[in-house]
Amino acid sequence: MNIKSSFFLAAAATALFTACASADKTMPSDVQVYISSGQTQCNNDGMTLAQSKALLTEQEVLVSTSSCAMVTGISYISMCGAETGIIHVHQIKSVNLDKATEAGFKPVGTLQERGLGFEKTSCPSGAGQQPAKPKQPPKSIN
Repeated sequence: MNIKSSFFLAAAATALFTACASADKTMPSDVQVYISSGQTQCNNDGMTLAQSKALLTEQEVLVSTSSCAMVTGISYISMCGAETGIIHVHQIKSVNLDKATEAGFKPVGTLQERGLGFEKTSCPSGAGQQPAKPKQPPKSIN
């Protein structure tokens, strides 16, 4: 093997490994999705974190982490029956994003696109204790 052939093989191998490494960075293996808890002020309603996780697991979506969070960058009126801004955030594999979307979840990036964010917080106690598991996810924070 001459020097030109060796150089060509080394350059091709470097390009191949660089392409694979950059492909891994552009396609994250995990993604965070969220859904409103459906909880309203002064009421013992909405769904629990476990109930929102169940919406994903029923679609055969493996959830690696879950937490309650408060949407930031927006104000909520203080009034009984109004939204609380509490969301449930779950980390899933990106290959399951379509299934999660079908179940009513959105990628957290959609919050950021609207100039919003979220801060993890402790889950409210008592939320979701009265109603049974919802058949449809609550509609809010669209």
